[in-house]
Amino acid sequence: MSDIAQTIGNNIKALRKEQGETQEQLADALYIAKSRISDFENGKSVPSTEQLISIVEYYNVSFDRIISTDIIGSTFRDIQLDLEATINARDRIVPFCYLSDKNNDEYFIKGYSFSKKLRDASPYKPLKQNDVKNFPQNYNDAIDSYCNSFDKFENADALVNMIWTIIWIFQVVSLDETTAKTLKKMLSGIPVQDVPIKPHQWKEVMQYSRSTEREESKKEFVNEHRALIINCLGELKKTSHRELAEYLTAMCYLIGVLKNKEYPDDISCSFGGELLLICVEQENPFAKDYISFLISQE
Repeated sequence: MSDIAQTIGNNIKALRKEQGETQEQLADALYIAKSRISDFENGKSVPSTEQLISIVEYYNVSFDRIISTDIIGSTFRDIQLDLEATINARDRIVPFCYLSDKNNDEYFIKGYSFSKKLRDASPYKPLKQNDVKNFPQNYNDAIDSYCNSFDKFENADALVNMIWTIIWIFQVVSLDETTAKTLKKMLSGIPVQDVPIKPHQWKEVMQYSRSTEREESKKEFVNEHRALIINCLGELKKTSHRELAEYLTAMCYLIGVLKNKEYPDDISCSFGGELLLICVEQENPFAKDYISFLISQE
């Protein structure tokens, strides 16, 4: 069995037991055989994309909660390492444009300064206290700066980094409470204890992950940024970054930062997956690189 299969199985089992359900009850809810649930939980097989979407919707949790962090036996240090891996891998998932010596665009430089701090933040290079205190204003200023950079200088790199920054922030908004606190400690340079997370703590995490407060925060963020993201992607397609724009469109739907208001979340996610497959079939280098990255993680 693969590590990812066992991680997914452990998390499905933990979520099921948290709800006090039997394998048969979960199987009935997903319209599959009980033996399939047993195979998932024992790491003998991995749910299909459609089944993962059904499980995520059924328990009202994020995909990360199912596939990224092994709930059973986790420690705060485990979560810290998982977050570090996620942050380090983000450039492979969503490209980031670096500042060149020839770039004299003051607006891009200002936005880049903020985004670069996010990209480099870790337990070993935390954000400064002033940056943490003024985070919301600094984020808004960075977005405005990227917009001005494109409007005044037609700098397509500004659009790419704006999408990167929005996705970074969205993923933080989407984190469950315990992981979010761990990330906050990472960014503030506070040591994270290497102690087991007790069962009652995971119960609190699950309750929060299903809470209206968390879902409303995600929904509010998506609604506030929808028009900006669509306009940004539309303009990016007109530049030399057309292939990147097509790939980012797929990823925005797949990640959940872009959704169709008229359809359920799982439909938007499936739509993103279909767009990604189309990109791969069209030899889109960014989509192919992402798929290769996923395969390398198995």
